[in-house]
Amino acid sequence: MTEESRSWCFRVYARPVSQGSMRERLVTRRKPGQRTRFIVHDMGARLHVWREAVAASARLAGVRLPRTDPATTPFSVSITFYVERRDGFVCAWPTYKHDLDKLTRAVLDALTGIAWADDGQVVRFRNVAKEWASAACPVGAMIQVEQLPG
Repeated sequence: MTEESRSWCFRVYARPVSQGSMRERLVTRRKPGQRTRFIVHDMGARLHVWREAVAASARLAGVRLPRTDPATTPFSVSITFYVERRDGFVCAWPTYKHDLDKLTRAVLDALTGIAWADDGQVVRFRNVAKEWASAACPVGAMIQVEQLPG
């Protein structure tokens, strides 16, 4: 990437995982009466693998924090998710689980600290879509990040 170029496009080859709600888990310790509370994501380990795949693909594509004002730089994002077709699912569009907004949330959080300091810096979604995977477009996501003029 040159200094004039502020746009990156990269492909993630992993199964997209949505970042759902947080839930509380109580764990009882060995001693009676002791409990520890954990706040965890619904998807747990699978979400971690997806986020790591997004982060690794972004780094490989040369995505990095802006040198000037990394906490106030605005960004635009486009994402197309490619999901597996379930057996027997004949609908033209992937309308079953994995809400588009929750899939997007996982990508934005994965890119925090790599493309931007905080995902609140994303001020525009140019295109966000969920499509069936195919031989030409395997399971994963195509992500475009553009740094907007401040």
